[in-house]
Amino acid sequence: YVVSGVNGAGEGPDSNQASATPAATLVPIYQVNAGGAAVSPYQTDAFFNGGHTALTTSSIDTSAVTNPAPAAVYQTWRASSKKAPAFSYTFPGLTPGASYSVRLHFAENSVARTGARRFNVTINGAQVLSNFDVLATAGAQHKALVQTFAANANGSGQIVISFSGVTSNNGAIVNGIDVLH
Repeated sequence: YVVSGVNGAGEGPDSNQASATPAATLVPIYQVNAGGAAVSPYQTDAFFNGGHTALTTSSIDTSAVTNPAPAAVYQTWRASSKKAPAFSYTFPGLTPGASYSVRLHFAENSVARTGARRFNVTINGAQVLSNFDVLATAGAQHKALVQTFAANANGSGQIVISFSGVTSNNGAIVNGIDVLH
């Protein structure tokens, strides 16, 4: 783009040229309510291996999240346990090697002390969160938090997200997962 001014004396010189490209809007491929039923536009918990589910009826503060999931998504979660300290999600049918955005939704709804629940998260084998503490990061219990990562689908057209507990009594958790392209 260039700009020039016009008045009674005529047209002035052109400005320096500028250009802009609008950012592409990401389209949801998968939106999963981890540990819970369908809450539009999130589908019922699916694509998981392991873990168990839990829920709360406490109100969730989503005010600190840009584009949060519905509050009900943060009221359910999938978790690991002392007996089974890891679980994973495998999202199929993606374009091998293509770039995606993965949004992980969290809210700490059962642990009230920072450091009591820490866990690791990997996406296609690359660690993206280490010793992650939802309560410490969010700053309060029942407060929504989103962590976003870029990931390429593996050669089989999958994104595999693995969660593993670090603390012995309280395992890994996730409340919702978005895979966007």
